Amino acid sequence: MPWRAIKAAEMRAHQGKDIHSERHKIHGLKTRSARHPRSHDDTYVGVHFRLLSGFEAIKAYIGEYGFGADRPEEERRSEEDRLKEGHHLLTWGAVISDGVSNLESGIDSMVLDLRDGQDRGEDGWKEVKQVAERVCRDSLMVAEGKIIVFQIFAISEPLPHFLRNCPSFLPSFYHHLNAIPFLIPSPTLLFEGLPDPSSEYYASNAIKQSIKFLSPAIHSAVVVKASERDQTVQVDAGGLIRIASLELYKQSTSPKLWRRFMALVRHVKGNNIKMTRLSATPQGGGVALLQNALVRLWKLVGVDGKWAVPYRKSDELPVDAIGILADTSHPQIFNITKNFHNILQGVAEPDKDLEPVHKKYFESWIETNYNKFWLPNDDEIFGDRIIVIDDPQLTALIPLIKRKRPDCKIIFRSHIQIQAHLTDKPDTPQAHVWDYIFGFVEQTDLFIAHPVQAFVPRNVKESMPVLYMPPSTDPLDGLNKPLGREAIHHLREAYNRISRQQCQVTVDWKRGYIIQVARFDPSKGIPDLLAAYLDFRQRLQSAAASKSKSDKKPPMLIVIDDPDGTRIYEAAHIIVQSKNYESIAGDVSIVRAPPSDTLLGCLMQGAWCATQLSTREGFEVKVSEAINKRIPIIATTAGGIPLQVKHGVNGWLVPPGQPSKTADILFDLYMGKIELNRPFREETGRPRRDSLHFNADGLPTAISGLFSLSDLETSRSVSPVSMDGSKPASKTPPFSANEFANRFVSDIGTPFPEVHPDESSPSEDCFTIGNAARWLLILSLMSGRAASAEHHSARQGGDGEEDVNLLESMGLSRNDARGGREAFQEYNEQAVWKMLMGDDIDEGEGRVIVNDKAVDFDPARSNALTDEHNQGESHDHNRIDTRGHNREDGRDQNDHGRGHGRGHGLGLHDGMNGKNNRN
Repeated sequence: MPWRAIKAAEMRAHQGKDIHSERHKIHGLKTRSARHPRSHDDTYVGVHFRLLSGFEAIKAYIGEYGFGADRPEEERRSEEDRLKEGHHLLTWGAVISDGVSNLESGIDSMVLDLRDGQDRGEDGWKEVKQVAERVCRDSLMVAEGKIIVFQIFAISEPLPHFLRNCPSFLPSFYHHLNAIPFLIPSPTLLFEGLPDPSSEYYASNAIKQSIKFLSPAIHSAVVVKASERDQTVQVDAGGLIRIASLELYKQSTSPKLWRRFMALVRHVKGNNIKMTRLSATPQGGGVALLQNALVRLWKLVGVDGKWAVPYRKSDELPVDAIGILADTSHPQIFNITKNFHNILQGVAEPDKDLEPVHKKYFESWIETNYNKFWLPNDDEIFGDRIIVIDDPQLTALIPLIKRKRPDCKIIFRSHIQIQAHLTDKPDTPQAHVWDYIFGFVEQTDLFIAHPVQAFVPRNVKESMPVLYMPPSTDPLDGLNKPLGREAIHHLREAYNRISRQQCQVTVDWKRGYIIQVARFDPSKGIPDLLAAYLDFRQRLQSAAASKSKSDKKPPMLIVIDDPDGTRIYEAAHIIVQSKNYESIAGDVSIVRAPPSDTLLGCLMQGAWCATQLSTREGFEVKVSEAINKRIPIIATTAGGIPLQVKHGVNGWLVPPGQPSKTADILFDLYMGKIELNRPFREETGRPRRDSLHFNADGLPTAISGLFSLSDLETSRSVSPVSMDGSKPASKTPPFSANEFANRFVSDIGTPFPEVHPDESSPSEDCFTIGNAARWLLILSLMSGRAASAEHHSARQGGDGEEDVNLLESMGLSRNDARGGREAFQEYNEQAVWKMLMGDDIDEGEGRVIVNDKAVDFDPARSNALTDEHNQGESHDHNRIDTRGHNREDGRDQNDHGRGHGRGHGLGLHDGMNGKNNRN
């Protein structure tokens, strides 16, 4: 890219040389600005590539435009010699825009040896990586010099084949520049007989087309839209955005899981097994996040998996017969479905219950969507497909589907923490709502819940098969991908602007901070978090008063998420503004976040400590996201959280509703009495090196030298501090999460970090490939289609009979079966991860919470325990009491972490044998 060229041109002009008379015109983008902005400006880059071959054609081009960025004379002559030998010239034009008009443009080029052809597969990726490295390096130079941030990187068609064929080329701009990469078709491709437009035109058009998909609220987020014809979700702007590749997913995944995943992909594609999934919204919330990732992956592997949502444009949808708009954004429908959720989860107001009019409105809304969008497209949406319904919002659709297609196989996936002990009691609001919803759900073939047995009502267990699996998060999206120095600085600026606007608090990043990313929901324990933080700060103040005070300022507190949770958001601010909190109010930032995954990912990546103090919980995969970033986390034992946190290894578990336990850990962690030994080292998650990008001394050959790690402010730099100002001996990791991420971002082409490099990392069960493999297994069993070696030939990337044997180990058969409910009878109440991984499952994985214990699930034994639990005979002995004791044997659980300190109380149980496991 021509970032450096203008500087050289100015030097030549200063020396009195006429560069135009040399027929070597130099065009470029400036790497500096005369302005001195206080914060980063949002800008957008458009690029168009051309590949030239043939010395005469290249010579004519150079005569017209020049090489682009200036080169030393010796380098330029070397390039000319290579061109004479038959090498190709890759040129590109770039445009920078502020979204209204173009700010500047320029060209650049580089010589590549493509004489062996452009379709050489991985053998040709070396040249592609060189191009990506050059473009990213020069882009970072411009961004740093001008104090700007590139929100999108829009590349225009036509794209040379060797760049298009490399799956990691376009995603590299997302993972190394933090710019959303678009591949935009050019409208001029529709016309013939006209001269080819300039690269500047192509690049400008790419920017204009891409900006249409950005959120007006925050330019780093994309609006997810649905087709006006059938309401199928257009993930990644209908395929124009390219943030992921199969190669990157493979790099993040263990070989044993990848082999199973690809075998299931071949089986599903070979047997033409198709799926349609229906959920409430295309954007916002965990279900939408995991669905976006799954559809993105289905496209990469060629699986036919549709995703549809109800209509959302209330200004275009006519009023229905009962006088309300059939639209998820209509407040009446939103309130009704939100009421379903809150009642089932036990967090609704006491006077809330199911009303007859709610049923009428709810069913009318579903029927309107069905008749207007899905019935006219029935063959495409429901024909010869397995249907998945997510959560209660669309359950009234089930009988409508069955009415037209009685043999259709339907799965109900519950993502909420249904309070089964209340739904099982007649005349409770929970029973009223659930019995109504179950009237639809009982017509499906399979019930899938989070891995907590208490979330499954009794009437479900008695009438249909049940499977357990957690939600997932995507390692490649903005919540989880490593973010480099420039992205961190920009996102922190953006956060502080929001924080000052909402609560007049500016975060001092050098102090470090504690963070909880959670909805402003009654069940998320936000008052407990505020109380714990106040307790922690008061303990520090008391300790300082008795000893010489340290100059080190304690970490601040950030509570962020959910732009819709107004009631709890306001209540949290009222607490912080009360008299008891006067001393720390200026250190607490409570913010409703805009829809930006990268903002949340940046804040989590830089945290000193994370918390998840839910009083009730489903699974909360944000816990695994924090653990994946190697951020110490303090979380409660609510719901499925204990399945993610290994106490004292990757975090600490505390009883719900006891903020003093959290304050204990925060104080001991800050004072250096406890710590987690999870260093970023080669053997525990460092990106795997290759000879292309690292020299013989092990130093990166790419762009990491542009930025010094010492320049990167990291919140993980909070060191244990004694009150006398000294630092106790510590096993502090050699570099922080921010530094680790910056190394990855700076090393173009480095393989993506694995999500499960060691036993302290979260299970692959909680990430996209694990989730996709589970669904492929469920679809395969539901379909009843036979496993055949013909779908696993070497040409298809398979191992023939070995793959069939592997599929048999997962429960598939060599003969066609009926599928449906019958296929799951032998697996009833099992964890899908266990079914998938078999003997390759890691120790402690595939567990289910039964009576507040994480167990290796045995349905027969579990039913006996459940009966005891319902009779009140053996429930309490599995709980953690307020003193931090495990009541089973009375032993005090004082071991938390790799240091010495006070006990914070948790005894987890592995299996049904009652053994204490201090994971």
